[in-house]
Amino acid sequence: MTSRDPYKYFRIEARELQENLRRTTDELAGVDDAARVARLLRLAHTLKGAARVVRLPAISDLAHRIEDVLAPFRDSADSGAAEKQVELRQLIEGIAGHLAEIDRPATAPARPADGASPTSAVLDAVSLQMTEVESALSGVADTSLELAALRQECLGLDRACEQARTVAALTARARLPAGRISIETGELSGKLEGLRRRMGRRVERIDRDLQRLHADTSRLRLIPVDVLWAYLERAARDAAQAVGKAVRLETWSATPRIDAPVFSIVQEALQHLVRNAVVHGVEPAAARTAAGKRAEGLVRLRIEHESGRLRIVCADDGGGVDVDAVRRAAAAKGKLPAGAAAPLAMDDAVALLLKGGLSTSGTIDEMSGRGIGLEVVTTAVGRLRGGLTVESESRRGTTVTLELPVAFAAVDVLAVASGDVQWLLPVASVRRVVRTEPGAIHGAGDGEELNDAGQAIPYAAIRRLSGRTGRLSRDRLGKITAVIVQGRDGLAAIGVDRLLGTCEAVVRPLPALARPARFIVGAALDSGRLPRLLVDANELAEAVRRTRAEVSPALAVHAPVLVVDDSLTTRMLEQSILESAGYQVDVAVSGEEALERLHRRRYGLVLVDVEMPGMDGFTLVERLRAEPEWKGIPAILVSSRESREDRARGLQAGAQDYVAKGEFDQRRLLGRIAELLT
Repeated sequence: MTSRDPYKYFRIEARELQENLRRTTDELAGVDDAARVARLLRLAHTLKGAARVVRLPAISDLAHRIEDVLAPFRDSADSGAAEKQVELRQLIEGIAGHLAEIDRPATAPARPADGASPTSAVLDAVSLQMTEVESALSGVADTSLELAALRQECLGLDRACEQARTVAALTARARLPAGRISIETGELSGKLEGLRRRMGRRVERIDRDLQRLHADTSRLRLIPVDVLWAYLERAARDAAQAVGKAVRLETWSATPRIDAPVFSIVQEALQHLVRNAVVHGVEPAAARTAAGKRAEGLVRLRIEHESGRLRIVCADDGGGVDVDAVRRAAAAKGKLPAGAAAPLAMDDAVALLLKGGLSTSGTIDEMSGRGIGLEVVTTAVGRLRGGLTVESESRRGTTVTLELPVAFAAVDVLAVASGDVQWLLPVASVRRVVRTEPGAIHGAGDGEELNDAGQAIPYAAIRRLSGRTGRLSRDRLGKITAVIVQGRDGLAAIGVDRLLGTCEAVVRPLPALARPARFIVGAALDSGRLPRLLVDANELAEAVRRTRAEVSPALAVHAPVLVVDDSLTTRMLEQSILESAGYQVDVAVSGEEALERLHRRRYGLVLVDVEMPGMDGFTLVERLRAEPEWKGIPAILVSSRESREDRARGLQAGAQDYVAKGEFDQRRLLGRIAELLT
C-alpha cells in the first residue's frame, strides 16, 4: 500500500502558480506594468497562503519576499518593477527548487498498488488538508469578529470627536480668553481627528486583506476540474487499450473548481462510468463501421452548475443498454417479476440495472459490466443525497446524469449591478450584452419585450424581479443596458444599471427558506464584503416572462449627481441611496478631486461633506458659485456639525440645503434632490 502524500494537490497548484510567476516576470517591460505587477502580487499571495496551509514555510517565505519586492510598484503604471526581474527570477527559481524537493521519488510506483484508483493519492492529500482548510476558514471568521469589534470602537471614537468639537464651539461662543482650555481642546480635537482617520484607513486595509484571505482560503477547499479530467482521460485511455478500441473523451465544465467533499465521493463513480462506457457502451470499430458510425467512439463528460447543484452528464454514442443481455442476467438470478412478458422494455432494463447485482459481462474482472458500475454510482450519489437518471436508446447510446448538492462551487460569472445590489450571472448562460434606446422596450400582453435586431425577447429590469422600485437606469447618452440570457424555454433580456466585468466567484447555495426569490440560488462576497447574489438562468428567464409591464410613464434623464465625502462608509451609503432611486452617481474623496471631475463632466447636483482634509465643503461650494459654468449647479451640504452658525454659513456660501447627519432622513433627501433637479 502506498503512503499518503500530503503535497499531491498542493504540488499541482504550486507548479501552475510558479510557472505563471515566471512567465509574468519575463513579460515586465518597464512601462504599463500595473496589470502585470497586480497579477504577480495575486499569484505570490495565493502561493504563500497555500504553502502555509500545507506547512511549507520555505516556499511561503519566498512568496512573501516576492510581495515585498513588488509592493512599492503596486500603484504605478510606469514602475521600476522591470528592474527587479533578476531578483524576482532568483526567488522564483528558489520556489522551483523547493517544489523539486517535495516531488515523489523516482523509484515510487507509477500507479497505485492493490488495484487502488489512480486518483487515490490526490484524495489522500485532500483528506489531509480539509481539517487545515476548515481551521483556516474558522480563523478568518474569528478575525472578522475582531474587526467588527474594532469598528464599534471607531464609532466610539467618532462620538469622542463630536464631543471635542462641541467643547471647542462652546468655548468660542463664550468668548473666553485664549487660555489653556482653548489650547487643550484644540489639540484634543486635532489629535482625535487624526487618530480617527488613521484608524479608519487601517480598518479598511485589514478588511480588504481579510476578504482576500477568505477568498483564497475558500478556493483551497475547491479542487480544479482539470485534475479530475486528467485521471478520467487516463481511465478512458487504459480501458480502450485493454479492449482494443479507439475512443475519444470530450470534457467540458461550467465550473473551474469542485467542492473537495463532492470530488472525493464522486470521482470513483465517474471512473466506473467512463470505463463502462468505453468497454460496454462503445461498439468495436467493425460493428460501428457496419452501423454507419465513425470507427472511433465518443464519450462526453459535462459538468454544469445550476441552483446550488452540480449536474454531471456522461454520454456515449455506443449501442445502448443490451436489453437481451439484461433480461438473461435478471432471469438467471430470479429478478424478473412473475408473469413478465418475454420482451423487456429499455426503461425496465435500466431499472433492473439501477437496483444492482446484475452483470451483462461474461467474465468478472476490473472491466466488469455496466450493472456493477451503476451500483457503484448509485451508492456514491446516495451518500451525497443526490439523484441519478439513466437514458438509453438502442444503437444510439446511453446517458447517465448525476445531480449533486454542493456547499461551495467556483463559477465563471458576469457581475452586474442594479442600485446597491450586485448580481452574478453564469457566463455559460449569457448570450450577449446590448445597449439600446428605451424605445426598444415595448409592451407585449401583460409584460414587456426588447426588440433586438428584429428579435422580440421578453424583458424585465432585474430590480423589479427582486421586488425593488426606482427609475429605469440610463447612461449619460440616455441608453439602457440589457443582458440576454439563455433559459430553459428560450431567451430573456435582463435590464441592469451597469456591468462590473467577468470573474470567477466562489459561491455558497442559499437555504431554500432564505431565498428572497426562486431565481437567487447562491451568494458570494466581493472585496468590500458586500453580498453578490448568484442567479439561476432558467428560473430568472421564467421570472422575466411572469413579470408585468411597468405602467409608470418614462422619466426624464437627469445629469448625474456628484457625491463628495472622504468617508468610504458615507460615500457608499449616499451612492446606494441615489442609485436605488435611479440616479447616475459619481464619487470624489476630496474637494480637489471634485473640482477635477467638474472640469471633465457636467453634473446636475453636488452632494458635499463639510469636514474634509484640504478643501472643506464650505470652500468647495464657494468655488462653485464663483465659476460661471458651475454657479447654476445645486449643492447640498451634509455634515455632522449641526449648529445654527454652521447651517447659516453653508447657506451663505451658496448651498441650496444643509443636511445634518444626526437628522438624516432618506426620503427628505431624495425629495429635495428631485425638487432641485426639476
